[in-house]
Amino acid sequence: MQVTVDKLEGDYLVVELASGEMVNLPKKLAPKAQEGDIIDIKINPEATKKQAQKIKNLMDDLFVD
Repeated sequence: MQVTVDKLEGDYLVVELASGEMVNLPKKLAPKAQEGDIIDIKINPEATKKQAQKIKNLMDDLFVD
C-alpha cells in the first residue's frame, strides 16, 4: 500500500490513502518524510515469522511443564 504525505502536523504526518481518506501516522515512522512524499507500507512475512518464533520461545521458557 502506498500513501502520500499531505502535510506535517506536529508529531504526525497526515497521509492520503488510495481511497482519498486522510489518516494520521506518527512522524517517528518516517522522520524524514516531507509533503508530497510517497510512503510504502507493507507486511514482511519473513520478519513476522521470526518474531512469532521468538515469542513462542519466550512463552515456552516461561511456561515450562
